[in-house]
Amino acid sequence: MDFDDPNENFRKAFNAYRNRKGFMQPNEIKKLRENLHLSQRVFSERLGISYAKVSQIENNKRVQTLSQEVSFRKAQQDYEKQGFLTSYDSDTSDSAELTKVLTETEYVDTAKYFYKTNDSSETTIFKVQEFVGGVA
Repeated sequence: MDFDDPNENFRKAFNAYRNRKGFMQPNEIKKLRENLHLSQRVFSERLGISYAKVSQIENNKRVQTLSQEVSFRKAQQDYEKQGFLTSYDSDTSDSAELTKVLTETEYVDTAKYFYKTNDSSETTIFKVQEFVGGVA
């Protein structure tokens, strides 16, 4: 044990956890951010993660959550496919559409499996296979 580095065991445990879960390592996240030519602040804003958390993750002082890992992987996919982060408009995102479907739907079928949304030009029908819980 290195007495000059009291967090050595934490970092080893964090790295072991990331390996077991298949998460990106701090150096991979930092390299991705640098390849995108983004500061920690801009990178964190674009991913919707706080600046402090991105800094702590990159410095191996915190383990990313699953949702943060998904954001990092999406950024990695964007970089590998196009060399930059895709900008997402929250009004047209999948989650916004799902929220719209769940909150502004007109009931169509008595079997409680079909929902219809009316757009100004089109009607879209969604079939729900199974109800498993609420919207997060």
